[in-house]
Amino acid sequence: MRQLKDDDRLIQTAFDTNTLGLLDVPARVLAQLELYRTVPNPARGQLSVLFSLPGSGAASLELLDLAGRRMAGRELGVLAAGRQVVSLTREAESLQAGMYFVRLSHAGKSVVGRVVLLP
Repeated sequence: MRQLKDDDRLIQTAFDTNTLGLLDVPARVLAQLELYRTVPNPARGQLSVLFSLPGSGAASLELLDLAGRRMAGRELGVLAAGRQVVSLTREAESLQAGMYFVRLSHAGKSVVGRVVLLP
């Protein structure tokens, strides 16, 4: 109980003095493949995808129509583990306006999100 109070006091002091970033806190371990979001959404012109990988390795992003057909995509090559941001502007510009799925694939797994492309 004493350790918990000491830790709480330390964190509160760091918060009050705007020095939270200086605490020796272990980095969050990413346990899964995550597709955070596409920005902007809806998109007109520029489109970026924010995601994280649980480990380093090859990854790909695809834009699928509502029937699940691959309309555009990009092999991203080998990326490091952690958070990533990739632009799909060039791929999105080649598509008609409408709703699409964004599929992130890595290490035999995939996750899917949605994006609306405006004219």
